[in-house]
Amino acid sequence: MYDSKKLEEQLKGYRIEGDIGELINLITSNSQVSIHLRDIIQVLSDCSINYVRIGYGDTLGEAYKDAVVGNTCKLVHIFSPIGEITVHDLYSFIMSIGDDVIWGYSSESMDGSKMKLVMILN
Repeated sequence: MYDSKKLEEQLKGYRIEGDIGELINLITSNSQVSIHLRDIIQVLSDCSINYVRIGYGDTLGEAYKDAVVGNTCKLVHIFSPIGEITVHDLYSFIMSIGDDVIWGYSSESMDGSKMKLVMILN
């Protein structure tokens, strides 16, 4: 289990708005494509506010629209119900938000059938 105190210590000095607990979930999730602490630190800005946003939707596009508030997406982790997304869908979605975005992916049993995105924007 990842130590949340260690994460909080590493994030000191960054202005973060949103649920930092979701960042711990990213690091500790059983992912097919993982996001690590170094990925999170890499995308954080020490000059501006960093937003942790969560979006839900029946599609990746809907979940993205639910989460984005006009800032640039730097990192996204996609949580998808098992069997709901293809490799082509995943690739197309990532390319649509930027080929330099860091991303992770988890396919798992979820409550309901909605996609969930956890994003860092700044």
